[in-house]
Amino acid sequence: MYIWPNENSPGMTAYSDDPVFNGKENGQGVTPSALGSVRPEDSPLARLWQAAHAIKNGQLMEQLPYLCGLVSCPACGKALNIWPELLPL
Repeated sequence: MYIWPNENSPGMTAYSDDPVFNGKENGQGVTPSALGSVRPEDSPLARLWQAAHAIKNGQLMEQLPYLCGLVSCPACGKALNIWPELLPL
């Protein structure tokens, strides 16, 4: 799955194939999460939120709610929490 920032609006979209080479059709919108929903077991995420806020990185602060959001997999339709899927990388 490829998580891609939207070009003309805030947010991100998930694609089953690389949108650079396969177009941006049939994507699934990512539902953003809120900082208050970060669980203690997500401590790396909490530290990332704090660091982004401390250095006033607007782009990261805008994208983090989507990177820890929810999405329906564009390939199989399964509901996924994005952040836990990113950690193994």
